[in-house]
Amino acid sequence: MKKSFRSKLPALILLLLLILSAAIYILFFTTLPEKLGWREDKNVVASCVGYDMTLDEVRYVTLLYRAEFEARYGEDVWKDPEKTEAHRSELEETVTRELKNNYAVLATAKDHLSKEEIEDKSLGATVDAQIDELKAYYGDSFAEILKGQNLTESFLRFTLWVDALQTRLYEKLDSNQEIVGFADTASFYDWLRDGNCVYLQYVYLSNDPGEDPKENLALAERIREELLAGKDIAEYLGSAVNDDLSNVAPRFFVRELCEDDLWQTLKELMLPGQVSRVVQTEKGFYVFVAMEEPSGLLEGQADDLFSDFKTSRKSRLVESYRERIVIDWNERGKAIDFVTLN
Repeated sequence: MKKSFRSKLPALILLLLLILSAAIYILFFTTLPEKLGWREDKNVVASCVGYDMTLDEVRYVTLLYRAEFEARYGEDVWKDPEKTEAHRSELEETVTRELKNNYAVLATAKDHLSKEEIEDKSLGATVDAQIDELKAYYGDSFAEILKGQNLTESFLRFTLWVDALQTRLYEKLDSNQEIVGFADTASFYDWLRDGNCVYLQYVYLSNDPGEDPKENLALAERIREELLAGKDIAEYLGSAVNDDLSNVAPRFFVRELCEDDLWQTLKELMLPGQVSRVVQTEKGFYVFVAMEEPSGLLEGQADDLFSDFKTSRKSRLVESYRERIVIDWNERGKAIDFVTLN
């Protein structure tokens, strides 16, 4: 979403914008309250897990990612024929992936919530209240703002509905031990203590535009050697060397909350002072250092860590649905050109 739109939104709607940015745009059961009105656009172009997908949904996601590609590859990416063809498949795959992610949420809800929970009128009342607040906040400019973001009111209502439903789904899954892994925080804490978390601090070097990643890698390697020689990591934090000024404090890293490859490196850092290899990502380089854990800190943070862990497990469940579902395009949908769709 454009920053100029997001910066004007009241706090209640910031979550909505995050949802829109993540492209959670699915069509839901036709048995839901009619006043939610997300069937205004009858232009069905596909179906997924048994539900219609309309053109306005595909249009929104397509335009969102076309703009992202312009920022990533240059404003001429859709004007230069050579660039267009070079990135056409990537755009098609990205849009299709995001659309499938949305229907994975739908499929998960269908399997893990009852019909009564899905059709609960209080969800519709929540949507109405949020829309009323937006209209009161923006007044006569509300419709123009939606149009500027390639949205319709019905689509906005629908997206808010999905947000409310997903919240209900996740709350329901919280008590499903088979999915979240542990019955309570105490059992999760015992698992953490069994070698499944480490307390670390790190230096981060980002590959900013115009910088040579090779130079940053060489600097990261030099910093690692200095740390191994006993230099205090505090000398780098908050300096011009460390680009990640928002994460300079030590924190716990937990198995399953890290990428598998990263955890294989971090799990070896059990003793204070141990230094990791240089960890390379798409955006930069990390060097991790094991720190002395303050007494009682892990126990005090166990509830928050357990909440993060459960969210990760629930997200993985939704991802498992995404891997199984397919989009069935009708003839009109097959004719869509993501590069030229307006």
